Amino acid sequence: MNHHSSPRTMRRLSVVALSGALLLAGCGDDGDDEAKDDTATTASAEDAGIQSACDAYTDISKAMGEMPERDPAVYLKETVMPLVKKLDANKPAEVEGEVDTMVAAATKAGETGDMSAFEAPEFAKAQGTVDPYMFNNCDFDNKVEVSGKEYAFEGLSDTMPTGKTAILFTNDGMESHEIVVASKKDGVTENFDELLKLPEEEAMEKINMMGAAFAPAKGDQGLLVADFEPGDYAALCFIPTGTMMQDGQETQGDGPPHFVQGMKAEFTVT
Repeated sequence: MNHHSSPRTMRRLSVVALSGALLLAGCGDDGDDEAKDDTATTASAEDAGIQSACDAYTDISKAMGEMPERDPAVYLKETVMPLVKKLDANKPAEVEGEVDTMVAAATKAGETGDMSAFEAPEFAKAQGTVDPYMFNNCDFDNKVEVSGKEYAFEGLSDTMPTGKTAILFTNDGMESHEIVVASKKDGVTENFDELLKLPEEEAMEKINMMGAAFAPAKGDQGLLVADFEPGDYAALCFIPTGTMMQDGQETQGDGPPHFVQGMKAEFTVT
C-alpha cells in the first residue's frame, strides 16, 4: 500500500481541532486565598469544560477520518470548519500564539482548499508546542508515550485497553517519522502484512484509519487521539527512507517507506 495522502492531512487538521478543543477549557484560574469558594467553583467548571472540549475534539478527529476522496475541500469547508470556528474561543496564554498559527492554517485551507499551510515550517513548530500541552492537560482514558527512530517504534505494548487514548509521539531518530494507526474492518481476514501488499484503493477498503501524528525532526512531538475499540491494530510509518527536516526545510527521501524497514508494530485492543 502506497503512502496515502489522507493520514497526514487528517493528522494536521485533527491537531488544529484539538488545539481549539482545549481552548474552551482555558488555562485555569489561580485565584487567591480570599476567594477559595469561587476558585473551587471555577475549577469545577473548568474541569467540566476540559472534558467537553476533549469530547468535541474526538468528534472532529472522527470527521477528519471520514474525509471523502472526492471533494475534500467542500467537506472541509462545510463539515469541519464550522466545528473549528466553534472551538476557536478562549486561548490559553501559554500557547496562544501557536494556536493562532494553527487555526489560521485551518482557516486558509477551509476557505481556499489549499492545504499548503499545513506544510509550512511555522505550522510544524506551533504543533510541536501545542501537542505536548494538550497531552499534559487533557483528561483521556489512556495516555501512552511512544517514540520512533530508524526504524522502529518504542513504547507500544502488545495489548492496549479500550477507550479514548492519547498517544504522544516523539522523534528520537535523525530522519522524519510519523505514527499512523489503523485497524481492520469487521470481517477482514488478511493480516497486516498481506494488507500492506494490496493496491492502495483495495487496502483502504479493508482498514479504518484511526489517526496519525507527525514528528519531522529529532526531538519533535506529535499527538494522536482516537477511540480504541476491541480489535487488531497496526502502527506504521509511511515516510520514505531518507526524508529529513533541517532548519525548516524538508529533504524528500527516495527509499522505501519506513514500515518496509521494520517501522511497524501490531497490537490488540481488549
